[in-house]
Amino acid sequence: MEKIKKCFVVPIFNGHIMIQERAIDGTWGLFGGHRTGNENTVDCIKREFFEETGIPLNPLFLGVPAEFGDNKIFPYAPGEKLMKVIPNIETKGFAWVLPEDLEDLSLTDSFEDYLDDFVPFIVSCMEDL
Repeated sequence: MEKIKKCFVVPIFNGHIMIQERAIDGTWGLFGGHRTGNENTVDCIKREFFEETGIPLNPLFLGVPAEFGDNKIFPYAPGEKLMKVIPNIETKGFAWVLPEDLEDLSLTDSFEDYLDDFVPFIVSCMEDL
């Protein structure tokens, strides 16, 4: 089993990334969460993304992931701006933001911990699209 404990997915469209506002505390973070059982990382993000947005994730649009500690983050470029997120017990809302504007938001602690490495990673993913 991989050392990865949590998996996240970052929808990308037109130079922006989609992030979620967490219902529990109003902080902003990525879509994703803990792996369960023997779940692989792609199954984890498919499950988590659907739970948090109500949108099925198509693995064909996943980019090459990067690891940040025990987290794995996948860029996701489905070629459209996802807008039909269904707020639920975990997700209060969502926003499309520029990566460089993330530092101005109230982020989850774990997201804030790797933000300095995340921004260059996701910008390079956008350049590769």
